[in-house]
Amino acid sequence: MQPCGLCDTIPNKGVYSHYNEYPKPGVESLGSGGKRHRKRRPQEKRGHEQTSDSTNEGWKGATSQRVDRHQLSRWQRWRRRRHPVFRFVVGLVILLGLFQALIQWSPVKDKAIPTYLRFCARTSGAVMNLFGEQAAIHDSTISSRRFSINIKRGCDAMQPTTLFISGVLASPVLFWSKIPGIIIGILFLGIMNLVRVISLFYIGVFCSPEMFEFMHHDVWQAAFIFLAIISWGLWAVWAARRTRNP
Repeated sequence: MQPCGLCDTIPNKGVYSHYNEYPKPGVESLGSGGKRHRKRRPQEKRGHEQTSDSTNEGWKGATSQRVDRHQLSRWQRWRRRRHPVFRFVVGLVILLGLFQALIQWSPVKDKAIPTYLRFCARTSGAVMNLFGEQAAIHDSTISSRRFSINIKRGCDAMQPTTLFISGVLASPVLFWSKIPGIIIGILFLGIMNLVRVISLFYIGVFCSPEMFEFMHHDVWQAAFIFLAIISWGLWAVWAARRTRNP
């Protein structure tokens, strides 16, 4: 029997016909023209189908994300890009409002702040007496033979201190980095307030009343706001480095 052109004769095994048997899946065989053909296993087919399905799902998800991003309003897109700054500004405004309400609260306004003013007067008078001023302290008033000064609200550094604390608490950094910043900032601004009281006393001794009013209302008020902002900026640089390299 003559084999057809698509069949091969296998020695000692008779005629191998392509009509009767097929190669096993995954086994290469010679087809027409001497080309090698490899049939894919059923498991490989299923894996290929699963891969294509997951690719399609990923493409659909990416497309839906693009659609959602395009559907966002201009305000929402701006808020996503500026989210840390937006959160800081909103938190700063809210905290400043809360601190102002706390300062106006009766126990703080009538008891805590007067106690702090008396403390400032006694501490400033004690420092001046170390340099031979011989000042007398009565309540929140420092007086000597040359000049007298009365420490009132507005000379307590409450506004700059609350500004600094609000900026620290509203900053998006680790909470444990805020505690040392608040403590050091309060101490620094408190010491600078004592420097202000002492400097105003000696300005009143050696300068004219106009110069005293100028230094009191214009220079020191602006200087304290500047000191609060600079203190917050220095703390923010330190806290950012600590957060980046804990």
